[in-house]
Amino acid sequence: QLRAGRKARLESNVSSSPSMCDADVIRLGVQCRCTEQSNVPVAQANAQFARGWREKAERNCQKVRDSRHVDVVWYGDSITESWEGTSMGKVTARTKGIEKQWEELFYNDNAVNSNGTAGNSSKLKFLALGISADQTQHLIYRLNGCELRDAPLLQPKVIVVAIGTNNIGVGCTAEEAIKGLARTLATIRRLRPEAKVVLLGLLPRAPKGIGASATSYKNYYTPRLLQMNGALRNMAAQDSEKVRYMDGWNLFAITKHLQKPPAIGGKELFISLNRMPDLLHPNAEGMRIWGTRVRTFVQNWVLNDAVLGTPRVSMPRSQGAKKRLSIVSRRRREKENNTTTFTSHTHTHTHTHTHT
Repeated sequence: QLRAGRKARLESNVSSSPSMCDADVIRLGVQCRCTEQSNVPVAQANAQFARGWREKAERNCQKVRDSRHVDVVWYGDSITESWEGTSMGKVTARTKGIEKQWEELFYNDNAVNSNGTAGNSSKLKFLALGISADQTQHLIYRLNGCELRDAPLLQPKVIVVAIGTNNIGVGCTAEEAIKGLARTLATIRRLRPEAKVVLLGLLPRAPKGIGASATSYKNYYTPRLLQMNGALRNMAAQDSEKVRYMDGWNLFAITKHLQKPPAIGGKELFISLNRMPDLLHPNAEGMRIWGTRVRTFVQNWVLNDAVLGTPRVSMPRSQGAKKRLSIVSRRRREKENNTTTFTSHTHTHTHTHTHT
């Protein structure tokens, strides 16, 4: 049976408050389905998703129980679950080719790809734990159960988090969603205080009926998502030794120069249909590009810190770069003189081939 969060449900959390619903969205005629507080852990209760959610949550728990020596855990919603090639545990056309991208990007040297070949892309062992339709409160519930709190053998070096877009998707205000983001981070820091945390910026999305525009005056999601990304950036800045923010917006929102108004300044943002054809979920190509950025970001942070010892002290970039270079050079000379041994893993391998 699913044990996730047996002590985490702190209150009933079933009634919505007018302040939770975005008034601007309601004025556009969009129904607000913001019925749960974003910072109070609760299992998925939506009748459309509840059964599939429970089954997928149990599979996640089993993945955790079966996993050993995981370096990086990536938590999230349907976009994260796409790495498994599924949506709510079922294979879908939308996720075609994405699982293969995961294998090529994140299987480490000691792993074996599905075709029997040795993986050699990642120096770290990654684990993806996503469930489609999850909002912040659902992820917090999972973290307080078998996916983290009740998983003593799961001690990752890094925890990657990509959550929050579905809070906006059901009509919650950005302020309400940010409460959930803050609670998610606080839960992770409480349960795994030694782990580094990477907060992934939310990706652009578009509501139905406006095409692929990501320009704020056309797309009501855009200003809210950017507000949430700003909040994530601030959370990371408050604890930069253990928490960092990584943005992926520019990988999917493309600026086009238009010859005619109404775009302000003759420019308008559009979501790349080549990378996000349904205007919400990256396809295999989008996941490859986004995943490559995440992998590089995580490996540089973890492996550079491992080479240089203690986390770097805040200093101007040029001074810090010179100091780190000096340290590495000195250690290399010491190694050559057989006075000590260090192994430096600072190169990140990036696949440039494209799957469509």
